[in-house]
Amino acid sequence: MREIKFRAWIEKDKYMFYQDNQYLNSFVRRVCMFLADMEHESYLDRNLDEYLMQYTGLKDKNGKEIYEGDVVTTDGDNEPLTVRYAEGPAGFFPFWALGNTYLYKVVGNKYENPELLK
Repeated sequence: MREIKFRAWIEKDKYMFYQDNQYLNSFVRRVCMFLADMEHESYLDRNLDEYLMQYTGLKDKNGKEIYEGDVVTTDGDNEPLTVRYAEGPAGFFPFWALGNTYLYKVVGNKYENPELLK
């Protein structure tokens, strides 16, 4: 069973909160109260400048935890890919598509490092 953890990007402060932070724990509780009524992503994107990301349960080749929103590359390909949950095959892209997470390296995330995706 994988470990369930979250982090949150707070746009107005340009700051990433991780699981053990008191603000993040409160934020996760607030989001959970609304999930029954709204789409997770649309609620966060339209009503707040706060973005909740879940830990994939995977680590990159250097042992760094991989979260939704992280930007990863492989040694053989310099094209950055953004980690996201895909419902079609039900898993985190690009890992269900390309496999072998030990080939990937986290190089940043789409909030703190938007220049990686240009």
